[in-house]
Amino acid sequence: MRQVLGIFVQTLRAGLRMRGFWVLVALLVAIGFGLPRGLRGDGTVEGSYDVIVRYTLGLVAFVLVMVGAASGAGTLAADRRTGVLALTLVKPVRGVSLFIGKWLGVLALNALLLALAYAVVLTPLRFGAAENGEKFSTRMISNTVIGATLPSAKETARAMLDHARREGMLPTNVSERVIYKDLLQRTEQAYDVANSGESLTWNFDIGHALRPGEKIGLRVQFDQQWGQMGEAKGVVDIRPRGTNEWFVAMSVEGAMLQEVEVPFATTHLVGHSQFEVRFTNAGAEHAEPVLIHPRRGVALLIYDQNFGANVARAYAVQLALIGVFIALGVVLGSAFSLPVASFVAVVIYVLVMISPALTDDIYEPGDDEEKPSLFLRAGQNVTLAFQKSFSPLLAPEPLSKLTNGDKISASMLSQSLIIGFVLFPGVAMLLMHVILRRRVSQC
Repeated sequence: MRQVLGIFVQTLRAGLRMRGFWVLVALLVAIGFGLPRGLRGDGTVEGSYDVIVRYTLGLVAFVLVMVGAASGAGTLAADRRTGVLALTLVKPVRGVSLFIGKWLGVLALNALLLALAYAVVLTPLRFGAAENGEKFSTRMISNTVIGATLPSAKETARAMLDHARREGMLPTNVSERVIYKDLLQRTEQAYDVANSGESLTWNFDIGHALRPGEKIGLRVQFDQQWGQMGEAKGVVDIRPRGTNEWFVAMSVEGAMLQEVEVPFATTHLVGHSQFEVRFTNAGAEHAEPVLIHPRRGVALLIYDQNFGANVARAYAVQLALIGVFIALGVVLGSAFSLPVASFVAVVIYVLVMISPALTDDIYEPGDDEEKPSLFLRAGQNVTLAFQKSFSPLLAPEPLSKLTNGDKISASMLSQSLIIGFVLFPGVAMLLMHVILRRRVSQC
């Protein structure tokens, strides 16, 4: 523990003394002050707030990931080049202690920089206003978002596949794995459709009995058929599960592809935790049907949660991603020179960012299709590995949730913290331990 603390303090002091650290501080302050004033939204407070927070803090996170990876690599690459690393290992200092001290030191510096960027961006927003004069503070909210209680997409796709197999409806020229992936994709993309006079009903569980004064509402996004335009008109009702009377009825009207929020009067809902929400299409008889995606287009909101706590959650999630690349940089710095280690870290980061889009085009060819080459299959497997490894860190989308006013859930936060501060650094620490043992044995 004393070794870890000593290396941590040494790394922290070295970083604070570097001219590059203060240049980076000036750069982040310039981004925080300059970018929000240079960006222009659609003139509304929602659009301007979204652009400022998402783009500014997104650019800050990108810079710090790159700097963190390079700094992590530099702490050991410089020691290797000057021979300090060899002297350190014969003191003796364990490789585990060396990794933890270096990683924590660089992480602490980046934590300070990220906190500075959040303060520079969000503090002026608390008192600023959009082009239309509306205060940004009206958007600085945090609502708990609760999705509809739906069967798992995987379970639904598996049941459909089993049914088709029992009925002898499976095609013979395509593997079951391909059919399952297609059914899974269709299930995830399926819409609920309501023609004029028809109703759609969803179930929600908020996880606790609704308290007096606690406010809830429905967020619904109307979609449209390809090439069709129109207005969505309807009535929204809510009732506690297990009751017969619909207590609240509100008319809604919105353009297709537009989100609408419907606040509920909660007098008759207090003390209940499970609810049914019904939307009835009240459009004209020959109007286009209303399409609502149940998995991403409808949600129950619990209003007025703690915005400051949500900022802290977003900060922690972003810091966890930065921590992963610091760990990656440290382990690469123990094996390669600084230019090579930094280049590899940048390539990995780019692959992480683009892998979700690339994996959408990866599928298993049918029996009558040409098989991909060995080189292409290797590339696909690497892309899938990056996507699956880093998707838990990218899934919370902290800046999207911060700008949309959606609370980052405790499960998402804990998942990011465990992966970013325990699992990835743990794997990197083991790799570095192996690398340094080989170096010591070769001396």
